[in-house]
Amino acid sequence: QSAISIATIMILVGMSKVSAYIVVSSQLPQLFMEGITAVVNSKVVLFLIINVIFLILGCLMEGTSILVMMIPLMLNLLLAFNINLVHLGIIACINIYIGSITPPVGVSLLMGTKIGETELGATFKAMLPFLFMSIAVLFLVTYIPGLAMWLPSRLG
Repeated sequence: QSAISIATIMILVGMSKVSAYIVVSSQLPQLFMEGITAVVNSKVVLFLIINVIFLILGCLMEGTSILVMMIPLMLNLLLAFNINLVHLGIIACINIYIGSITPPVGVSLLMGTKIGETELGATFKAMLPFLFMSIAVLFLVTYIPGLAMWLPSRLG
């Protein structure tokens, strides 16, 4: 049974890696930057778009593949808006965590259901307060950079 669970997760990871390779190898980063800069002119809106993108991808893909796919795609855009890459990394990790506990793929949600030997609906219902708190933390960390950057600034 654990072999089936691991095989399922590895298939998801493998498919994510393939899609990440396709996106990165096409000229999508340049198109992405041109499209976003044509619409966005403030960091607040850019962070909102980044959060939405990472949340949606977090629901559908594995975290490492999201980072491999999206960071090269967004790098020029982030540098153009003078966004601290450590801050973005923290935001991306929180978004991916939220996505991993959210259906339809929600790998952590599925693993929790399997380990707890419960129904998916019951696990999701029990997890909802934590999901709402995580979203609140995401917005605080996103729009108050000092919360995310306090420890990295102390470490040098």
